[in-house]
Amino acid sequence: SKAGRALAAKPADFRALFQGNQDDHFRLGVKITRSSLRLFTDFFGSDIIISSPLGMVTRLEAGDGKDCDFLSSIEMVVVDFA
Repeated sequence: SKAGRALAAKPADFRALFQGNQDDHFRLGVKITRSSLRLFTDFFGSDIIISSPLGMVTRLEAGDGKDCDFLSSIEMVVVDFA
């Protein structure tokens, strides 16, 4: 097939990175308290936000621009294989 030939023409590291399930639409808020760890919390109340770039973009586009200020307190960003 045409898609198979196009994939075969790509370098080995590209094929290794993009083989299988490539579902990269996720976002997760984590709240840490003294006695517990809460998952799937609202971004405003989260201590840690774990998100794919696509997940973050869809979250930002879903709002009206007023509820995006949770990004103002970001202290560290980790981007892997950008």
